[in-house]
Amino acid sequence: MRGNAERVLIARRRAAVLARRLERRTLGALGAACLALLAALISAFSALAGAGSAACGGMGGAMLLYEDAGGYVLVGVAAFTAAVLMTVACMRIKRRSPGAEKKEDNKE
Repeated sequence: MRGNAERVLIARRRAAVLARRLERRTLGALGAACLALLAALISAFSALAGAGSAACGGMGGAMLLYEDAGGYVLVGVAAFTAAVLMTVACMRIKRRSPGAEKKEDNKE
């Protein structure tokens, strides 16, 4: 039979595995949402600017397309997406470094 300390250790390990799985799933969903937003903005920009006119009637964001300002907005969204992806990658690399395991062990 297992002692209480061993059962607690197993439960903590399982909780850590479940937390990592949830975090991975959440990060994947956020990354997919970010890429979907980028694709929607690219398609909207190409549809609105493809007509050759700088203003679109009835569109609240038509001022963003005035004198090619939409390109700056698109570049800003693309830069934000790249920054989010790089931040997530750095967090994963830091977590997998050998020093990170020692810090997590000291918390218990």
